[in-house]
Amino acid sequence: MEVYTSTDAQRVFGEVLMKSQREPVRITRNNKPVAVSGTAASYHRWHRKR
Repeated sequence: MEVYTSTDAQRVFGEVLMKSQREPVRITRNNKPVAVSGTAASYHRWHRKR
């Protein structure tokens, strides 16, 4: 899983979106995970399981 700081993710947002189509991308702030970017399909699968 690729990891970006929130600042870097803002700077290269298009790259983050492209990579998140292949695998989840973790976004951190102050070295703590705050978000994961992935495909809409994987989100819907996850949401249905809940």
